[in-house]
Amino acid sequence: MVEETLQAQEKFLRLIYEGVDQAIFVVGVTLKTKEEKTRGGSPYRYEFLGWNGVSSRFTGYASEEVEGKTPCELFSPEEAAEITANYDRCLLVGDSIRYEEYRDFSGRRIYTLTTLTPLRDETGAFYRIIGTAIDISDRKTTEIALQESQARFKRLADHLPGVTYQYQKSADNPTGFFTYISRNALDLLELTPAMIIQDPEKMWSLIHPQDIDEFLYSTQLAAAQQTPWHHEYRIITPSGQVKWLQAEASLEIQADLSLVWDGIFLDITRRKEAEEALKRSEAILREFAEWESMQHHISMLIRNSLDSETVIQTTVQELQRYLKADRCCFLWFRGEVQRRKHRKQRHSSGELLKGGATSLASYWEVVQEAKQDEDPSFLGQHWDEGENCFTESLLRGINLQLDCTVEWSDPQVKAYFSRLGYDGVLLLAVPTHSRKLGALVLLREAPTPWSDRDLELSQEIVNQMAIAINQADLYTQATESARLATAKSEALEVALKQLQQAQSQLIQAEKMSSLGQLVAGIAHEINNPVSFIYGNVIHAQEYTNDLLVLIERYRQYCPVTPPQVLDWINEIDLEFLVEDLPRLYQSMQMGADRIQEIVKSLRTFSRLDEAEMKEVDLHQNLDSTLMILNSRLNGTEGNTVIQVIKNYGFIPPVQCYVGQLNQVFMNLLSNAIDALNERDKNRHFPELVKHPSILEIKTELKYRRWVQITIHDNGIGISPEALSRIFDPFYTTKPVGAGTGLGLSTSYKIIVEQHHGKLECTSELGKGTDFMITIPLRAGIFEDH
Repeated sequence: MVEETLQAQEKFLRLIYEGVDQAIFVVGVTLKTKEEKTRGGSPYRYEFLGWNGVSSRFTGYASEEVEGKTPCELFSPEEAAEITANYDRCLLVGDSIRYEEYRDFSGRRIYTLTTLTPLRDETGAFYRIIGTAIDISDRKTTEIALQESQARFKRLADHLPGVTYQYQKSADNPTGFFTYISRNALDLLELTPAMIIQDPEKMWSLIHPQDIDEFLYSTQLAAAQQTPWHHEYRIITPSGQVKWLQAEASLEIQADLSLVWDGIFLDITRRKEAEEALKRSEAILREFAEWESMQHHISMLIRNSLDSETVIQTTVQELQRYLKADRCCFLWFRGEVQRRKHRKQRHSSGELLKGGATSLASYWEVVQEAKQDEDPSFLGQHWDEGENCFTESLLRGINLQLDCTVEWSDPQVKAYFSRLGYDGVLLLAVPTHSRKLGALVLLREAPTPWSDRDLELSQEIVNQMAIAINQADLYTQATESARLATAKSEALEVALKQLQQAQSQLIQAEKMSSLGQLVAGIAHEINNPVSFIYGNVIHAQEYTNDLLVLIERYRQYCPVTPPQVLDWINEIDLEFLVEDLPRLYQSMQMGADRIQEIVKSLRTFSRLDEAEMKEVDLHQNLDSTLMILNSRLNGTEGNTVIQVIKNYGFIPPVQCYVGQLNQVFMNLLSNAIDALNERDKNRHFPELVKHPSILEIKTELKYRRWVQITIHDNGIGISPEALSRIFDPFYTTKPVGAGTGLGLSTSYKIIVEQHHGKLECTSELGKGTDFMITIPLRAGIFEDH
């Protein structure tokens, strides 16, 4: 019962020890054997049984890694000996002990306040030690730093540059006072140490007014966090000099809770002046680098496109953003330049324009812009239409600048852009090789000066844009030429393909026509003798029956048969002749009927070259095609026995091209038989019996105006890749020499183009294929069904 209680307690401890913010570890305690005791050391053997996550973070070892391991296996010999000594002391005392210690883990020293509590079993023997450790590293680090700082302060106070000091705050004196300040205070602060110690406010009054708030905040933050103080600030000395000071101090909390600061003030005025000079130099270099990077970035964006519109759009957007313009526009010059003579006039720059000035029946169209979201759009507007404010200058390649640093003698130009709402203007001409003239316009609402870098960047980007536009135009022309060449090539290729298809179809049609004529001739030649035989078999049967009756009458009325006649009767087996002769004539009758059916099927199929549409019974045409293919269906010539299922629906006579439709039936049924033979060539007889090859033909009337014929086989099926090309001319999945690739393409054209119907195919590998023929019941019904 005691053991169960202990286990329950241990389980409870394991449930809660992961939730605390201090390290908890469990150590198993066992007595050493006699042999182990002879080696000296502790009489107990200690093994770690596990610890919580905080312990893992301290040591870097997971709980699973330390289970069953001794201190010697986890720590250095010196640390293991110290840990074992503490465990021995805990068991010797027999009660909880507490001590401070430190361990080095992963290059970091951790100070802890460790508590060890021994546990006894039901016999009173020690069997566990429960340990907890609280991280006191921050406190110890502060104590050590303060101690070192005090020692260093005493050694170096009188030899360090700057002013060393000690400052103290307490509950009795919250404003604080200096207990020590070095003799260098006079040189640095222009105050003697005695003056500062007597009245600390004299020193604090030197702080620059703009730096007082940050100074107070830094001291309060260091005091609240109990961390060393570091701050840089300015002072104004009694003589009016402005100096930069660097303040460093360490904080120590005394037993009475008073705060003691040991620190130093250093004169860093020269360093600050050098830093400011360096910052100014860096700012200049950074500005230059930014401009170079900006120029390179825009140039790369422009060069990466071969579309002139994209080039213009990119340039307008990037320049507006980088130069912080309120609006950036690109203009194309529209119209023709006309020349006429007029009197001399003085240009705004003071130059005298002689000869023919430009009279313009033209304008500038805004085609791209980048602007503030709230500003109205200028796209599509016509600028300088009939006013000639800036057109003459741009046509001559002269850029125009308007801001507070430039005075223009011609108020018309300034008034024009003021009406648009802008007093800062930069106009740059963009000439192209295609004789189109563009202009890039940068606008600012305020007359902010355009810097030299603004002008340099704008001109460089305009040059890059002009080159890119010329390249884009050349690329467009080359692309258009290539497109036209490709279109011609594609047209020739299509015409060649159509010509090849037409030639193949003509050859196929000629073959089928010749075949039809051959079949018709054979049927006619067979039909004549068969008709002769068929017409005389009936009479021969009647004559034979009369002769048999005559023989029977002789037997009745002449019972005595001469020996010579009797011998002949026995020799010819008269009884068998009388019995077998009628059956012989019946077989001849059946053979003649069969030959007539074959001749009829051949004559039906032979109508391949009939050009006009006729109303026919499709079932009769399907049966005729099956009759011709009968030898491939009944297992002769090494073929598989194929079960034919006729699922004929009621359909009226269909108006169609009979010969062409027979050709389609022959192609589809032949392909189905090939697929079934391919499926069965590697199958054994039991499997053929269990899963026979089936060819199903289904006909039905659709929507009262369409007829659908479905030919289904349970053959090998068609792959999706082949199914997508199955109606392409010259495409075949059969071995070389076994197919021309024209059967299905010809069938497709017959159904779709000649009969305005549909020929569709669905298939699944290993399950079979369905070909669906849908044609109108009457010619002229072409609507989608």
